[in-house]
Amino acid sequence: MTLHLGNCQLYGSIPPNIGKLKSLVNLHLSNNMLVGPIPSSISNVTNLESLLLQHNQLNGSIPQEIGRLTNLITLYLSSNMLVGPIPSSISNVTNLESLLLEDNQLNGSIPQEIGRLTNLITLSLWSNMLVGPIPSSLGNLSRLESFVLYKNKINGSIPSAITNLKRLTILDLGANNLSGQIPSFLGLLPSLSRLYLDSNLFEGFIPLDIGKLKNLTVLLLSNNKLTGSIPLSLLHLPNLRHISMASNLLEGPIPHEIESLNALEYLDLSDNKLSGPIPSQIGNLSNLIYLILANNNLSGRIPLQVGGLSLHQLDLSHNIISGDIPSQLNSQIIDLSHNLLQGVIPSQFGNLTHLSILDLSWNNLTGMIPEFPFSVEKLNLSLNSLRGPIPDGLLHFAPDAFIGNKYLCGSIQGFRPFPSSPTVNKERKSKVVKPNLPVVILVPTLLFFISSSALVMFILFRQYRAKALKSDPSPTKNGNLFSIWNFDGKIAFEDIIKATEDFDIKYCIGTGGYGSVYRAVLPSGKVVALKKLHRLEAEQPAYDAAFRNEIKFLTEIRHKNIVKLHGFCLHNRCMFLIYEYMEKGS
Repeated sequence: MTLHLGNCQLYGSIPPNIGKLKSLVNLHLSNNMLVGPIPSSISNVTNLESLLLQHNQLNGSIPQEIGRLTNLITLYLSSNMLVGPIPSSISNVTNLESLLLEDNQLNGSIPQEIGRLTNLITLSLWSNMLVGPIPSSLGNLSRLESFVLYKNKINGSIPSAITNLKRLTILDLGANNLSGQIPSFLGLLPSLSRLYLDSNLFEGFIPLDIGKLKNLTVLLLSNNKLTGSIPLSLLHLPNLRHISMASNLLEGPIPHEIESLNALEYLDLSDNKLSGPIPSQIGNLSNLIYLILANNNLSGRIPLQVGGLSLHQLDLSHNIISGDIPSQLNSQIIDLSHNLLQGVIPSQFGNLTHLSILDLSWNNLTGMIPEFPFSVEKLNLSLNSLRGPIPDGLLHFAPDAFIGNKYLCGSIQGFRPFPSSPTVNKERKSKVVKPNLPVVILVPTLLFFISSSALVMFILFRQYRAKALKSDPSPTKNGNLFSIWNFDGKIAFEDIIKATEDFDIKYCIGTGGYGSVYRAVLPSGKVVALKKLHRLEAEQPAYDAAFRNEIKFLTEIRHKNIVKLHGFCLHNRCMFLIYEYMEKGS
């Protein structure tokens, strides 16, 4: 006998007298609005083989009496508000093949007794508050094909008993507190197709034996503390479609052997310490949809072969990539910000009718802004050297999208208007307007301040290099020059980067030909103004002697018309001066 009332918009509680339905075999009450506890009287329906109560609002604990349902094959209690531990009595339901308890608020540890459910094929416990280690008794579940433990608070290491699960195809241990090294014995799970170990505390190298999992299609190792290089053994898995190793400490180059992953659709290696060029062989991955390599130390040019890919997302931001932007790039989302790219923005971008997000900020791009398709929803071209009029089709974007391009003009707040006709210019010249006195006084002061700022940077850098050449070089953490007066330099550098979120444009309070000015609040509460230079002036030895005394004067004197200079930074990624912040100042 079957009682099938799923998706019937039922509400209220499950009546206790349901236990009188002695002949009931299948009870399906899923996808309703049922509340209250699971009645313990349900254990009287001893012929039950299928109990489906998922996607309701049931609360309370799983009754211990559930262990009396020894004929039960399928038990779905997922997506409710159940609390308390998993009852150890559930181990008496030895015919159980599918146990789904995910998306509740269950706590406590996974009972060792669960190892008695030797017929179990699917065990899903994700999104609860379970703690403690993975029980070694799990190795007794030789028929298990899917074990999902994602988003709990499980700690300890992966038990070696898991190697007994030869039929296991899905192993999801992501978003827990597992630690230690990723065990090499995971390579002994021949049927494994999906391996999720992301968002844990794993450290050490990625084991080479993962390369033995020839059926693997998904490999997630992101958000750990993994070190070393990308193992070449992983690049010979013919079925691999999804790789994420983001947010680790991986070093070395991206191997060119990556081209052998013919089925790859998603590649995320962001937030590591990878270096060297982007291998052109990535262009041979014809099925690739997502290419995310942001926040590394990748250098060289963007390979032309990448332009042959039909991508949904291309993110190469926060690297040291140089050269031109390939005109063939084809993606819905393109982020090339915070690099050293040069040249013009390809006019071919105007043909990308599906382009929705484009970020080219913090580069050295020149030339005019081309027309973009109306599909673009988010645009950031700030902090380049673009010039000319802002196209009419882009005038609806906020000024922040274009800030830091000195020679742009257009009908946007903060930018010069379009050049007027000669007649209008002639009429304007015929009208002599007496300049406002404060402006006349302020302009020379600002010019002196801006010029002196750049020269402070130049002279101090020259002095540093002269001293470095006379003494043995001693490597520092970043290999860069940093000095701040009246502050702890190391702390200040880290605090400044954090306070501005790596010079995010929302902290920018002004821009000019030499650089942009940011407001930063340090943890001490001290507010400073940071002038981040677009580029260093070329070295000219003649400047040295002429301005040495002026620099000494600027750095030591305190005057009402001269802003106090606190220090400077010459970094391989950014160069900035640190000044006293003047409220409502220029």
